[in-house]
Amino acid sequence: MNRRMLQLAVCVIAATCVLGAEPTRLWGQGPAGGRESGGKGGKSLSGGGKGGSDSEGPPLHYSLFLGNQPAVYFAKNVRSAVQVARSKSRPLLIFTTSPGSGRDHQLAGEVFSRPSIGQEARRFVALRLSVNQTRQLLGEQAKSTHPVLYVADSVTGKLLAEPIVGYFSATEALNLMDEGLKEFGRLRVSETMLTLRDATADDQARTAAIDQLSIYHSPDIRQLLTGIVRDDLASLPVRQAAIEALAQSAGSGAVSDLTALVDSRHGELAMVAIGALARQGLDDLENVIERLCSEDEPERVEAASLARLLVPKRLAGTEQFWQTATERQRILAIRRLQQYAAQQRRQLRQSAGIEAALPDAGGRPSGGQIASANVTTSKEGGYVTLRIEVARGNPLEVPVLTKPSD
Repeated sequence: MNRRMLQLAVCVIAATCVLGAEPTRLWGQGPAGGRESGGKGGKSLSGGGKGGSDSEGPPLHYSLFLGNQPAVYFAKNVRSAVQVARSKSRPLLIFTTSPGSGRDHQLAGEVFSRPSIGQEARRFVALRLSVNQTRQLLGEQAKSTHPVLYVADSVTGKLLAEPIVGYFSATEALNLMDEGLKEFGRLRVSETMLTLRDATADDQARTAAIDQLSIYHSPDIRQLLTGIVRDDLASLPVRQAAIEALAQSAGSGAVSDLTALVDSRHGELAMVAIGALARQGLDDLENVIERLCSEDEPERVEAASLARLLVPKRLAGTEQFWQTATERQRILAIRRLQQYAAQQRRQLRQSAGIEAALPDAGGRPSGGQIASANVTTSKEGGYVTLRIEVARGNPLEVPVLTKPSD
């Protein structure tokens, strides 16, 4: 894809995104067009609970299996979080809670411990605020109760969808994030495309624009990113940024493209693709672990067949086990799978040393080096195995599903 073709592609995508865009509004001005009416309390409650009431808490299930470990990172400093969200063009995910509410704490453990929620929340900057803090941030749009889940534009402060008031399920949270992300893209993607259309934009501006596109689930954006990755005329930093963005945007849908890049003659591109594939494989594993927690027996059986592709068979368990085991037996099996997944992540950072793709929480790289890596397709089909040979330590094998696990 040459520069002229790239400009034509982004023009087409920008034209589809800019239609109907609303003017920018100041923080705290309230919702536009009656999108969220203060008198009706946002979306209907899950399970009939009432916002702010501790008398009836959320139903607990996943937190019993997953151990109440948070999968969502909630930023601690509101001001810096908003600044980061603005600079990176990310929407805000705001969970309003009361620090003294045990029921709110249970809700957080039940919903925000789930890997599927954590992986989707990466597309946002997440905040956990009190009612007063939320009012300071959102003004008149804020509810005077808890718990509430909001999605908001980090630039204008305008709500992107009606909030969920009261106890909510993971499905409701995913739907809210999806709705908010679509609205955010409708308002913001066209601005990002202006940078990619600008022939005078430098690599730093282009890589920032590509990163901003990574949060959207869009076939058009995936096609654009794939074109940039394959463009031999594009600079190395731009192509590397496009690989990262493609992996985040498309998830399992990008595995084929990433697999082809591992054997690329461009070692720098291969390094980024290796990191992205490894992350996808571990995300796949955590999603399968979550599905093994399901109350639905057929879903557990299907997840068990996937688990046998991703972990040693002694850990995966048989389909019969996941059909007939007691709750306690299943919880113990889940714990062992979680320990295995955590060990894989640790080994990936400490032994494989994919610094560029897997920095630590502070953005600092560690010191390992990759000697070689290759990808092999399984005989059964449905997944590939990424094998990383390292300069020190044992080789690391990460199976990656080639088809979406959900």
